[in-house]
Amino acid sequence: MLTSFKYKYDNVCLTELGGSLLEIIDGYNLCKLALQQNIEINEELMKTWKTIESSDLLRETSVMLHPNNDILFFKSVDEFEQKIDSNSTNYLIDRAVGSYAFDSTAKYAEFISNFNICFLQIYGFHKTEEVILDPIGTKLRYFNLKELNYYLNGNLYYHYGESRPTRPVILNSRHDCTEGFFIYVRDENLLKMLTSSIKTQDITHQYFNYCINKATRKAELSEIGIKCIYCIDN
Repeated sequence: MLTSFKYKYDNVCLTELGGSLLEIIDGYNLCKLALQQNIEINEELMKTWKTIESSDLLRETSVMLHPNNDILFFKSVDEFEQKIDSNSTNYLIDRAVGSYAFDSTAKYAEFISNFNICFLQIYGFHKTEEVILDPIGTKLRYFNLKELNYYLNGNLYYHYGESRPTRPVILNSRHDCTEGFFIYVRDENLLKMLTSSIKTQDITHQYFNYCINKATRKAELSEIGIKCIYCIDN
C-alpha cells in the first residue's frame, strides 16, 4: 500500500504504535524489492521512521538492527502528540497495540484523529466496550466499534478479518466481537484517491481481491455504520 499509493510524497510521515523491533522497516524494504519491477517507487518516501515505544531495550535493539535508517523514538503518546507535524501526510500503523495503550474508546479515537490515514488491527465489540483477559494473562481493551466510528466522523472502514488465532475461548460464542483490520481515512478526497489507487493498479488490486474473500464481517459491521473499504464508489 505505502509503496504504490502516490500522495504528497515530499511530506509523508509514518508512525508505528508500539514499534517493537521495527520489523515494519524490513517489511517495507521487502515490498520495494518485490514490487520495483511493477510500480514506480520513490526512494524518498520514507526518510524518517517514527515509533512510539516505551521499552528502552526494544528502542536500542531497533537501532542496532537498522543502522542505516533514520528513526525517531517517542516514549509515550503524549510526547508524540506534542511534536506531530500537521504539514505532513501522517500515516499510522497499529497492530492492536491500542488495546494495551488506551483506557477508553474515546481516547483511542482522539489519537487516531491525529493522522490522515491509519492501518489498524482492532479488537472490538460492535456496541460495547469491555476488558478481556488474554490467554497469556494480559488485560486487553476491546473497543466499542460503533462508538469509535462515531468519534471518527464515520471515516473508519472495514478491511478484512474476523478473529485472531489466539482469541480467548470465551469469545468464540460472541457474534458481536470482531478482531480484524480496519482503515481510517480522514477526508473524502483522500479516500477517493486511496480507493482509486487500489482499483487501478494491478498489484494492489490483486491483493485487495484476496482480502475481499476474508471480509467476512462486512454485513454485521455495516449494521453499525462501518462500511467495507471495497464497497466505496469513487
